[in-house]
Amino acid sequence: AVSQSSSRLFLVSAPSLDTAALDRFQQQLTRTRIQSTMAGEVVFELKIQEGRVSEATFVENASSLKDAASIEAIKQALQEVKLPQATNSLTRMTVRVE
Repeated sequence: AVSQSSSRLFLVSAPSLDTAALDRFQQQLTRTRIQSTMAGEVVFELKIQEGRVSEATFVENASSLKDAASIEAIKQALQEVKLPQATNSLTRMTVRVE
């Protein structure tokens, strides 16, 4: 049986990020717990400067999950990630909540 506390967040895509960066984001998402029982996809525009997320903007029209608490928890988690390289990048990240 899978407990409710197991991870339900999966990185679907983030074009322009390398494998090491994607792994770092997925590790963070795996540690992130959300309370909502809803499922769907959440999309953020991420601005990455010096290997950190400087801006994470929720893209409502591309997201199927609209639960505000879940969106905020995922956004905070993404902003805590420190990437292996001092990357500067803009990407649109899709996260699936199962």
